Amino acid sequence: MSEHEYITQANSPDNTNERPPLFPSTPAEAQPLILYDLATLVGAVYQQQITLTRQGRVTKRFADLLRPLLHGSSWNGERQEDIYVNMLCEAAKQLKLIHRSSSYDDDEDKPYCRPLLESGLEGWSKLDVHEQSRQFLAWWKSSMHWHDVCSTLFRQWDSSDWNPLAARGLLVDLLSSDIYVPERRYSISSLLDTIWSRGPYFLRPAHYRERSRTKSVPLGLRERWDRCEGIVYRGILSSTLSELGIVSTDLRSTDTKTGAFSLPTSFRFTTFGVQVLSKESTSSIVKPIKALVVQPSFEMILLQFDLPTLYQLLPFSVVKLVEQASRLTLTQKSVLRGIEMGMSIDQILAILNASSKKAVPQNVTRTLQDWANTYREAETAEVLLIEVSSEKIADDLCLSPQWQVFRIERIAPCRLLAYNVHDASAFRRLLRKDGIVVRN
Repeated sequence: MSEHEYITQANSPDNTNERPPLFPSTPAEAQPLILYDLATLVGAVYQQQITLTRQGRVTKRFADLLRPLLHGSSWNGERQEDIYVNMLCEAAKQLKLIHRSSSYDDDEDKPYCRPLLESGLEGWSKLDVHEQSRQFLAWWKSSMHWHDVCSTLFRQWDSSDWNPLAARGLLVDLLSSDIYVPERRYSISSLLDTIWSRGPYFLRPAHYRERSRTKSVPLGLRERWDRCEGIVYRGILSSTLSELGIVSTDLRSTDTKTGAFSLPTSFRFTTFGVQVLSKESTSSIVKPIKALVVQPSFEMILLQFDLPTLYQLLPFSVVKLVEQASRLTLTQKSVLRGIEMGMSIDQILAILNASSKKAVPQNVTRTLQDWANTYREAETAEVLLIEVSSEKIADDLCLSPQWQVFRIERIAPCRLLAYNVHDASAFRRLLRKDGIVVRN
């Protein structure tokens, strides 16, 4: 039998009228860990200059500082280094929450991350947790920049024909169907049987095109499939879909000798996951609520995972922890950073007062105002100095409509500054064309 032959029947019956085997389960609250981490990353980008390497990766120094605040599973890249922070940054860029910008200083040549306020972050911050999850899923299903955690037991049996990204869409489609009852625990082996019964070559386009319904499955293919495709499906369930709160898998024990995780054997489709994958339209824009507690110590506790309030706080506070209840801190540096981003102290105080369950402590209000008074800003601009031979010529250059595009300002009777001169040679040619002799 050829390895390209198509299966005629599954290892277990594919009867859509029967539920897969399940286990008793106690419902638990879903945790959208990836959304926590995206908010944490955005907060860090607001508060510091996160430089990137020439390859566009986050520098190791920043990755080491940020990693303890994140919840996502470690994923080792080619250099056996945890690349989760880089995956998260790429997701934030693709979702238009941050962007890569040039350096602050002209004498430095290091790109860095900046908040992408108007294009994406402003809209994202107003979405509820379900819509943010939907947008992440829509990007993730076709993204090669995000890696699902995969077991070391993975064994590829044909690398020439392989499309693992198709597994993501298939799992989302299965969970969106009415096969799995929310908050009931099912064996992953039954899920794999269902996927197998639909065709063993779903992740292999060439094999799938060559399938034949009249031929049976090759001997031993299921064993190879379990150690390849099966491992991929288990990895997606236990990493990305679990860390987004769509499913919950059983806890994986760790081998104390090898440090390797055992494979999950069961999963639960959460109520939160049902709401995210629901096809029914719901309101995705939510309003901030009064769930903030500002303490005299400048510590802030956001009692709920309220995305609009959280994202309003990020520009002028330091993130300590983002979860269902989040902790942030106001510091002089963070407040000045918020002002640098274009916020006024009145706007900052208005956000705190509008979001707080109780009045903001007076010492916090006074101190924030004192900090704002220490803010100092300067702006540099390249200008062209023009010295003319008479005040009449200066009057003509200042008043004539054809020269107004250059924003000419008079600083002395015969001395002018031109602000919008991008090509000095072209500007000199215009002066000569107007009958003004230009000396070098």
